[in-house]
Amino acid sequence: MSKFSQPVQHVVQGAGGYLDAQLDNIKLRTVKGLSKGTGALAGLLLISALVSVFLLALSFALVMWLGEVLESYALAGAIVAGGLFVILLVFILLRKRMFKNSFIGMYEDVLFEQPDKSLNTQEKLDAAILRSEDKVKEQQALVSDRLLQAKEFYTPKRMVNQSLHLLGERRKSGLSGGSILKSLLLLMLRRKKK
Repeated sequence: MSKFSQPVQHVVQGAGGYLDAQLDNIKLRTVKGLSKGTGALAGLLLISALVSVFLLALSFALVMWLGEVLESYALAGAIVAGGLFVILLVFILLRKRMFKNSFIGMYEDVLFEQPDKSLNTQEKLDAAILRSEDKVKEQQALVSDRLLQAKEFYTPKRMVNQSLHLLGERRKSGLSGGSILKSLLLLMLRRKKK
């Protein structure tokens, strides 16, 4: 890597690191969104299936049996409905633990080349997202610094000096630099006129 192209190569390397950090952040956010959405959908489907099939069959049987035992079908219906309501509340209260967290690992496997299996809860996923955002900010600052260094490095005076140095090296090695020097001088004269 020559000294002349070194700042540009540093900018490109920094930009690559920034893009990698940003991609990881997007993947983590995608895992979070998909796991929440899929967990909510799976929970809704399971609860709906349980509510429809289980309630219909069990309720009818329990109401008939309790109605005969208590000699009141209305009271039997109320008792069965109360029991099913308690079961529904248990599923609603445990839905996060049962559904949302279970899909995080699956999406981590799909989106990351080498998943580390550490994202098994929403809290760990949120912490990973925060770390990823910090890394994105660090890479963004690095790219900004390198762009500033490149801007300071590629001043017209330094570019002319570097060009003259290259011409000197070419002359030493026996290569002709007359056309290059002529082109540089014409370019400089055009810039001065503007």
